[in-house]
Amino acid sequence: MIDNLSQTLRQLKILQLINQQGEVSQERLADNFKVSRRTISRDVANLMEVFPLTSRWNNRQKHYTFMDGHQLPQFTFTLAESMALQLAKQVGQRLSSISYLSAAASSVDQILNLLPDNYRRQLEEAQKVIAFRKEELTLTDQQLEWVALARQAASDYRCLELVYLTTETSQINQRVIQPYVIMPESSTVRLIAYCQLRQDFREFLFNRIKSLTLLEESFQRQSSFDVHRYMLGSQIKDQPVNAILVIKSPLIHWIQQDPPPGLIKQTLLTKDKFSLEVDTEGRKELIYWILKYGQLVEVIEPKSLRADVVSELKETLKKYQT
Repeated sequence: MIDNLSQTLRQLKILQLINQQGEVSQERLADNFKVSRRTISRDVANLMEVFPLTSRWNNRQKHYTFMDGHQLPQFTFTLAESMALQLAKQVGQRLSSISYLSAAASSVDQILNLLPDNYRRQLEEAQKVIAFRKEELTLTDQQLEWVALARQAASDYRCLELVYLTTETSQINQRVIQPYVIMPESSTVRLIAYCQLRQDFREFLFNRIKSLTLLEESFQRQSSFDVHRYMLGSQIKDQPVNAILVIKSPLIHWIQQDPPPGLIKQTLLTKDKFSLEVDTEGRKELIYWILKYGQLVEVIEPKSLRADVVSELKETLKKYQT
């Protein structure tokens, strides 16, 4: 039996049952959804305004069915669509402390509840071969409140005052920002915002935010900003990155005079090879440092930084091939 369903979801389930069974009595629907017959009568009347349903009496009971020649179209999911549903649900569940992401997981569940049994089995089969890495969200309750505050500020076009622990120098900085996008990732949440001091877009990790205050000052969102292009990198001029590099001789001897930005650790691998760990706010600056030393430096991780270096080299090569 199904309890406490919203009216919309209940009506969709009624529609599904009629479609599956061919004909369903009013009494059975009322018992199944634990509501009165009057409620079922109102629900079906609403459905009849949109769908080709009809009613008839049989053994002193009212029955509902589709008109002759009508039924709901059948549907199924491709593997990619199955992956998208599972990803949406798992992300929402993993970040359930954030209300709107928890609501997203609930919405996916409602979609799954509306599927016929054979289609739900299809998704269950897909889930056996599709896995998403789960990491616990490391934000405090206070930081989760700031996520909600930033989301509201972005919706209302209100500026925020932010006190932030920088990645590279571990210094406390204060900024006035225009929040644009909340971006959950890994074990934290990232805020994409326009920094009024830097006059450019910057990214801030909520687990490094020390305070966040909503200001009366409003802002006008830049019409040229596109979050999808931004995430693909076309608008990113600078962003935090944690990377592992391997350098070879003779660069080993120059590293003290010209270290990469955000150098936090160096490890001797062999007599002529070092591993460097960097954690910096300046991705572009790091890329230029890598390119400056060419084959003496190799990016080990992350893969996205390797791809950025390759892209930059290809663009440079084009200028010499034309």
